[in-house]
Amino acid sequence: MREPFFDEHGVLHDETAEGVIWAVERENVRRSLAEVHRDRIEHFARRIAEIGSEIGADASDLVIVVLNVDDHNGGQLAEALMPGHDWSQIRARGETPFARGLATRPGLQDLLDDSCASAAAELRGIAGVAVVAMDRGVIAAFGLDQIAKETT
Repeated sequence: MREPFFDEHGVLHDETAEGVIWAVERENVRRSLAEVHRDRIEHFARRIAEIGSEIGADASDLVIVVLNVDDHNGGQLAEALMPGHDWSQIRARGETPFARGLATRPGLQDLLDDSCASAAAELRGIAGVAVVAMDRGVIAAFGLDQIAKETT
């Protein structure tokens, strides 16, 4: 790890501080999943089980995604999954638009392998149903048990 330094623009770079900020934001995303998005996550977890029994797939074939459309990364993936969707009505109500749904696990794993090594490793380490979130500048993967974790 490098010592903190100021670049040519006078901006301080401190890897330790950046790591702490990322960890706090990741926890904020996890709490948001548990507190705000829990009902939709539970719905999609049931859908994964239903789809699996219908077509013989299992939890390793699909991933639940929760994407903040106004987040740079979440917006790009939301556009790829739901091209041209109009989010303006949600914004007009003063709410942040989120795309929530299912994606194929292999495809999302490939995307993360190319764009975010930490989230790719997290997803690879989840044996059951996984949730990938893109919000607050964070890309992270969680198992259902991590989302249900006590949030107080």
